[in-house]
Amino acid sequence: MKQLLRARGAKPQPWTITLVHDAAEARRMLEADTGEEMARELAWSAACNGCPSILEMALPRLTWQPDDPRWHWILIQPIRSVGDQAGDADFFACMALLLQRGVDPNIARRGETALHYAAARPNPTETQRVRFAAILLDKGARLDARDELLRSTPLGWACRWGRRELVEMLIARGAPASEPDAEPWATPLAWADKMGHGEIAQLLRERGAVR
Repeated sequence: MKQLLRARGAKPQPWTITLVHDAAEARRMLEADTGEEMARELAWSAACNGCPSILEMALPRLTWQPDDPRWHWILIQPIRSVGDQAGDADFFACMALLLQRGVDPNIARRGETALHYAAARPNPTETQRVRFAAILLDKGARLDARDELLRSTPLGWACRWGRRELVEMLIARGAPASEPDAEPWATPLAWADKMGHGEIAQLLRERGAVR
């Protein structure tokens, strides 16, 4: 079928190649097109589809600085696409590859880091969410980073979206339950109270948070 389609002019696309984890085809595409755009397309789609073998092929072609904003889209892909599935190890492997490559875990879009994204994204299980956060923190993700819209830290985001396991983990890793430097409406406790997450609000109060 593939031969028939190609004979009629069909061209494989990075997204579909990474979706089926066709490493041989990805290698052929990189050999045929040495430009950065092909490597970028393969990198982000491989990270999104949980294909570390193709991601590893594409990364050497991307010579961006570790804090280049273009990395943000690629870095959040494993979190964006992982779900309640048996193959989640490949998504963690993709995240690890990017950070081992030297990508700054604190690159942000409107102040939103990958750690913020892990708190808000609905599809990871809570276990997966905590594991992504641990991988990012182990590579230097900041607990005090504030996004531009909600003016909140990753802990604040976790409280807003009711991610209790992540809240517990972030506090255990050093996130202060009370944030006196935050705007009153943007503290973790303010979010927990406003969004009706009573158990999280109680946990924060037990850790010393006050309104």
